[in-house]
Amino acid sequence: MKKILGLDIGTNSIGAALINIPKEFSDYGKEGNIAWIGSRIIPTDGDYLQKFESGAQAETKAAFRRSKRGARRLKHRYKLRRTRLIKVFKALGWLDENFPLDDSKQFNKNINENGYSLKISDYLPFSGETISEFEKELGIDGKKSKKGKSIVPEDWIIYYLRKKALTTKITIHELVRVIYMLNQRRGFKSSRKDLKTTNVLPYNEFIEKNNKKEWGEEGIETQFVVITKIKSVTFKEEKKDKKGYVVSNTYAIEAEDQRMKTWEESRKEKPKWADDKDDNNKEIEKKEFTFLVTHKVDKDGKLTQLKPQLPTNDDWALCTTALSEKMQEGNQHPGEYFYNQIKEAYKANRNFKARQYPVYRWRYKNELDAIWEKQCELNKELNKFNAANATLTKLAEVLYPTQAKNNMPKLSEFQKHDLLHIISDDIIYYQRELKSQKIPLVNVAMRREKVLMANIMD
Repeated sequence: MKKILGLDIGTNSIGAALINIPKEFSDYGKEGNIAWIGSRIIPTDGDYLQKFESGAQAETKAAFRRSKRGARRLKHRYKLRRTRLIKVFKALGWLDENFPLDDSKQFNKNINENGYSLKISDYLPFSGETISEFEKELGIDGKKSKKGKSIVPEDWIIYYLRKKALTTKITIHELVRVIYMLNQRRGFKSSRKDLKTTNVLPYNEFIEKNNKKEWGEEGIETQFVVITKIKSVTFKEEKKDKKGYVVSNTYAIEAEDQRMKTWEESRKEKPKWADDKDDNNKEIEKKEFTFLVTHKVDKDGKLTQLKPQLPTNDDWALCTTALSEKMQEGNQHPGEYFYNQIKEAYKANRNFKARQYPVYRWRYKNELDAIWEKQCELNKELNKFNAANATLTKLAEVLYPTQAKNNMPKLSEFQKHDLLHIISDDIIYYQRELKSQKIPLVNVAMRREKVLMANIMD
């Protein structure tokens, strides 16, 4: 056998392989193997080498560049969607022609000349009536900041409008603000399959196997995220040190979600998790907590629950599912759900951030559909725009000038649908179909080379 060392020397890495090949040409394909194969990234800094030698997960420079490139793509695609949406609003006369975010040169010129960051509220401010109506519902009527402005963020008003628009007429300008926010936060959708191998079962499958007593030799396990309020906090016992001083108290915690079993927490003071009154003895809504719950059943069928933990960043998929179930339970759209949470948190003097919760994209899309349908029913002007053939043709000319000019597929597609289709399916929630891999699989260069070598050997 002969030995060949193959090297692939690049600017940032070296690949190497040691191959055993037969001495006789007639033995090719019958004998031989790869004795060793490997690669090294160069140059490597001290942190990478230390992680590599210790066996820890080390991020290569290529992986770092790839993550940054992915972030740039997401930002570019968001700006492209925003530009197209603004063009539609301008074509419909719903937005001032001077609004510069669809023209990067004009926008940069404004920033350089005036030195400020532009906001859509500068061009589409809320009416005093809308602000007063919102503040009255939230219970802050008459409260202002030192500069005389409202003390609540404008995002809160938009969440209020998203809830209001499901049942009551809002103005066209308010609808534009709602759609603009939905374009900013359009939810999560993935076309990838979960390639992560794990022994942890989905909750429904776990329940099914447990009912059928299919526990196996190692038992079964499930993990799920629960968004729930605490039903009760009950004192159980004191823990004392050797001198008899109380170190901590043990409390039994019971959640409202029936899937969770009662567990124990050690605290010096009783947690206020189940309180329904504030320090002034005023009734408030209980706070909702998010827990990562793990249930295990051993081979004999004994069910145990590990102590609930706070979810980490790696548990975002479970959090998304839990939030979706919570919305389904209350029959609420995301805007309606988040507004109710904001309102409860404000009245209880608690912080609440809607952006920390990932939401499935289809829920946002259903919300936009519901808002649009109700507003078309209540607003004759919007209903007129929605199906006007002249309007749809005009928008095709704005978004696809070449296709509209030559009477190509996009023009006929727009004319067959309505304005909602353009805003929702063609702009905000548009997602390119995955590229077909049929042609690349047929035209494989290495496959043709293999056939050629076989012919030579014959």
